[in-house]
Amino acid sequence: MQLRRAGSNWVDGDRFFDRVGDMEALEEQVRDGAHTLLTAQRRMGKTSLVRALLRRLGTERTFRGGISAGTCT
Repeated sequence: MQLRRAGSNWVDGDRFFDRVGDMEALEEQVRDGAHTLLTAQRRMGKTSLVRALLRRLGTERTFRGGISAGTCT
């Protein structure tokens, strides 16, 4: 069985909504310099959340790290 590749169609602008609490919690972790693991099922908006945070922080910070997907058991 061949897996289909999901498109990279993150959301932003008016399509990115109802994540105020998530955004505040993630921003606090980043500002504190904490290592943060963001996990959720596929297609739940992890990448959109990180991209929105990077836009919110602007040039104040640079992103050092990576995004990787895997299975945790």
